[in-house]
Amino acid sequence: MSNKQLRNAIRLGHLIIAGILAVFAYSPLRLNDTFTAIVQMIVIPVLVASGIVLWQQPLVVKWLNRGRSQEQAKSA
Repeated sequence: MSNKQLRNAIRLGHLIIAGILAVFAYSPLRLNDTFTAIVQMIVIPVLVASGIVLWQQPLVVKWLNRGRSQEQAKSA
């Protein structure tokens, strides 16, 4: 997967999750305790994480590949 495809996939997920947050904010579902818990424990952290990855994608990819290159050096 190229960087552009990865960024587009993350952006699409970010927009979908932001839509869930908008539904929570502007609908009567916010009165439902289960939906509120899901939004607080899953939706908001995933939204923040995807936003950080979109913002700092080169650093995140570099950080993730750092561990992979060390494992490859040990096995070689």
